[in-house]
Amino acid sequence: MKILVPFDFSKSAEKALDYAIWHQRQFGGSIDVLHAISGIIATPEMPMILPDDMVINGAKDRLEEIIKIKRTENKLADETLQCQVLVGTPASSILLKEKSENYDLIIMGTHDKESLFDRILGSVSNTVVKLSNCPVLAVHSTSKADIKMEKILFVIDDVTHINTALDHFLEYNNKVKAKTDFVHFSKGDDNIDLQAEEILKKYYTINDLNFAFELKNIFSKDPIADISQLAVEGEYDMIAMVRDNEGLFFNYFRPSFSIKAIHHTLVPALIFKAKES
Repeated sequence: MKILVPFDFSKSAEKALDYAIWHQRQFGGSIDVLHAISGIIATPEMPMILPDDMVINGAKDRLEEIIKIKRTENKLADETLQCQVLVGTPASSILLKEKSENYDLIIMGTHDKESLFDRILGSVSNTVVKLSNCPVLAVHSTSKADIKMEKILFVIDDVTHINTALDHFLEYNNKVKAKTDFVHFSKGDDNIDLQAEEILKKYYTINDLNFAFELKNIFSKDPIADISQLAVEGEYDMIAMVRDNEGLFFNYFRPSFSIKAIHHTLVPALIFKAKES
């Protein structure tokens, strides 16, 4: 597995790096840690002002020291855990690297409090979730220190296209082998029947799948609150969701909403793209 970890030196980024190392142990592969330094945006009256060498070199030294410690603590080879500092806006730098180098997973931190700028234009994590080709695992700074994946809550509705995402999830979870609850949240009379048929067909036709699962249906007037409550009461280690612009969750689980749900529950969220590009 090829993992990209955007890193801004925050506690949530440090936790995301820990989750990346955990995944590398499960799946093998490599981890690239990326720190992007923004310049001042250019205007017709003012050219773009780039960070000077002192800022760039300071960030490189700081990041390399963190990576060196992580390599030593986890007995990782240099080529398994690498880092890079780029000049550019964080979201665009992350997305360009993800698309050019074909990563399998992005693991990044999320923040409790968004600035006014974030609320207007979208935070980095929201932008990456919305535009990335690969799945994104969003991790909170206070997510569990003892990382495990024993129980996963996979959230679906009756409209969102889960076919492609389900393939990716089954491949992922066949390695992790977490007990998975596929929970359908409905605002009306629809139920899980159509999605259940797809889940069962895939589960029983793909060779060597080996994890327990249940299918559940929940009527909900407030999916965010109910999912948050269920995640806590069910002691789930992760929530899985599908990003789609056509289903109920386009309204309730836009990237910003999915991140807000994780902020509230403190549970990491693995967010899949509904369809391939």
